[in-house]
Amino acid sequence: MSNRKKTPDMRELLTGTPSTLSTPDTPRTPSKTSTPEYEKKTFIVKTDYIEKIKSLAYWERREIKEIINEALKQYLQDKHIKPIKEK
Repeated sequence: MSNRKKTPDMRELLTGTPSTLSTPDTPRTPSKTSTPEYEKKTFIVKTDYIEKIKSLAYWERREIKEIINEALKQYLQDKHIKPIKEK
């Protein structure tokens, strides 16, 4: 048996939690992002912020999306934001 550490896959790096890969015998479960409460988006973020967020999620044993949602909630709580008009 090898003492080498397992290299984390992309899901593990992004969520801070180990992934379980589905096989033909193991059906995939619906993603947590498929709920009406969450929407999956892509944003460009400074690399040093990403590293800090990933580290914080790792050490606090939380998902990255929890860290980001908490930070955004704190940032937006005192803002008075007008909605964008639909075209």
